[in-house]
Amino acid sequence: MLRIPNNTCNEVAETLVLTRFPNLKELHVGSESMKNVKELVLKGLESLETVTIKNNSFLSCRKTVFEGSSAFSS
Repeated sequence: MLRIPNNTCNEVAETLVLTRFPNLKELHVGSESMKNVKELVLKGLESLETVTIKNNSFLSCRKTVFEGSSAFSS
């Protein structure tokens, strides 16, 4: 599990790429976090089951890529 607490990681790079965690099962992003990320890439995470993003996170995000997980299917 990867858990980003509330009001953190607001100074990170413009792109967040999570491709190096093929066994990641859960991603939880707290409120008011990752505000400056403009692109979110979740690719090749075959084990990913749950993605939770709380209020006012990824406010600057303009592009998202979700590939390779049953968590992204309907």
